[in-house]
Amino acid sequence: MGRPRTYNRTQALSDATDVFWQTGFSGTSMRALIAATGVSPKSLYAEFGNKEQLFLSAIEAYIKEQASFYEPLTVGPFGMERLRKHFDGYRFSKEFRGCLLINSLAEDANIPAAAQQRIDEFFRTVKKLFRRHLVAARDAGDIAAGTSLSGLSEALLVFDQGLAIAGKSGAQRPHLRAAIKAFLDAVANQ
Repeated sequence: MGRPRTYNRTQALSDATDVFWQTGFSGTSMRALIAATGVSPKSLYAEFGNKEQLFLSAIEAYIKEQASFYEPLTVGPFGMERLRKHFDGYRFSKEFRGCLLINSLAEDANIPAAAQQRIDEFFRTVKKLFRRHLVAARDAGDIAAGTSLSGLSEALLVFDQGLAIAGKSGAQRPHLRAAIKAFLDAVANQ
């Protein structure tokens, strides 16, 4: 029987996620991860494997966290009002760090293929949620019948991702609520 853990796995993963968030996958060394987590090298490798596996674990944990933000989109009523509530849910404080997934996509040539696939899968799911609400909005007459819902769901996803970047900028934050309203008004006027 092995020795008991002297660290908290959840906390170690959270600490490692913070490092990846700050310096990206490419800019993060195992030495930095060991220092941030306070876990011995042997234990860190035994628990999470190599840097790529630890990064994938961080991505999975982050996606589970993000699921609560997107959860309201999975239940009715579907339509424009629920989309507005989703985008109103963004909290652009000085502590807003954006999105780990978006930051990771910025270096997509360097992140592990499994992480890239998982991030892509997550955003495909979000796009499907947006489309479901757009279909309901079209059926309710809030969006014109001939509007390309596939193009519009892609635009919503790109807008959602863009907010994660713009929200990190102190200069942009004061304007984001007005941008959200204007964008969703434009969507509803299609």
